[in-house]
Amino acid sequence: MGWNVFGNLSAKLVAPIFQIIVARLLVPADYGVFGVAMAIFAFFEIIKEAGLTQAIIVNQGGEKDIRLQFTVQVFLSIIFYILIIIITPYIASFYDIPELKKVMPILGVTLFLNSFIDPAMTYYLREQEFRIVAIRQMIAPIFGSLVSLYFASQGYGVYALVYGTVTGYFGVVVFFMYKKSFKYRLFWDYGSFLKLFNLAREIIIQKLSGYLVGQADSLVIGKYLSISDLGIYRMGQKLVNLLPLAIVFQIQQVVFSDLAKAQYNDSYYNRRYNQFIVYVGGLMLLYTMSVYFIAPIAVPLILGENWIEIIPILQIISASMVTGYLSGLNNEVSKLLGFARTYSVYAVIRSLITILSVVVAVQFSLQHLIVTWVVVSMSANVINEIIFYSSQTVIQVNKSKIIIYVFAWAWLSFSLYEYWLY
Repeated sequence: MGWNVFGNLSAKLVAPIFQIIVARLLVPADYGVFGVAMAIFAFFEIIKEAGLTQAIIVNQGGEKDIRLQFTVQVFLSIIFYILIIIITPYIASFYDIPELKKVMPILGVTLFLNSFIDPAMTYYLREQEFRIVAIRQMIAPIFGSLVSLYFASQGYGVYALVYGTVTGYFGVVVFFMYKKSFKYRLFWDYGSFLKLFNLAREIIIQKLSGYLVGQADSLVIGKYLSISDLGIYRMGQKLVNLLPLAIVFQIQQVVFSDLAKAQYNDSYYNRRYNQFIVYVGGLMLLYTMSVYFIAPIAVPLILGENWIEIIPILQIISASMVTGYLSGLNNEVSKLLGFARTYSVYAVIRSLITILSVVVAVQFSLQHLIVTWVVVSMSANVINEIIFYSSQTVIQVNKSKIIIYVFAWAWLSFSLYEYWLY
């Protein structure tokens, strides 16, 4: 866990220094164009990854299963890239963003690069080689940020973000090729694929539903509000999630891998789960309060006057993240305890409600959209907890978790009130 968190934390502390400089050289509209393109590619990435990484870890698959993953992802990358070339002119016309005609084919290269990254990550996660995982997490943001900084300083606009993204992934592929621990070989076995897909399909459904919640809003904002509004909104989400993604998600990843090898030991599950809730919950509460008070001072000083409008967005989004990062572990544990399908159905319902709410709210203003998104997300997290504790008896709710949730809701209520007045 130390290596995994250190790698991400190092990258997330170093890379933002370059990203902030890049943001000062660009305008919100550049991030808006990039946000639309990345939202489209996120959909293809979910299908291409096919949930195989987690399926292989849960089933304790061997190297043939990982090579099967490599084969599937390479094949899908080719199909999806051809599809992207075909649909790009229509997408650019629909959003009235001519830059997408050039941006999307370049970003499409990341589909192929991730086809080499994902299987190697599966191998190292299975082997619990978290030092390698940590280095991988550092390479992409640091190398990508340096390239973005150079091209931004040369006036390349949105292309600075595009070139940086592609370069970051390419650096990871070179690193894995250098390590040579995992041998890239094509392999296909229909029976093995079906075995993995039985679990992977539930993961795909949950990820696609998460996509509607976390990415599809960019497509809606890009259509009904301005590209600058989208850039401010997306940058706000990116900045406020930098540290939590570097710490919380990686701790969750390690805890999940650890529990997968615990052979369904009830007391061990309960202890590890509640440790995660107490430590992460406390850190998240401290973090969201810090963001609230620091943002008004830090944004003008660091990002510049072009980004003043992002301050209330940083404050309100950070206030809503506490329960979101805590309930995220429930989805992972459900795969181990055998009720992943329940969360798949719930994820579909939640995503549909969220996207419909976003479509309605975006007709009014960005402020209406953000408040709607926050309220729906927080309500969904509570329902997530109800489903979790009613679907299993291994992990029991404790007082610490109740206290954390009460404080989280109280802080969010205060933040919502202040944001609406603002």
